[in-house]
Amino acid sequence: MQFREHSASRLVVMVENSGNVHASQQIRFTGIIYLINT
Repeated sequence: MQFREHSASRLVVMVENSGNVHASQQIRFTGIIYLINT
């Protein structure tokens, strides 16, 4: 669980650093749903 959360947050950080705000929101939402479902 902890590893998965770390991977998801790293992915969000990478997308935010790219400056694509819409994509980062989409990935954050998808990541939250993914973590809830697993």
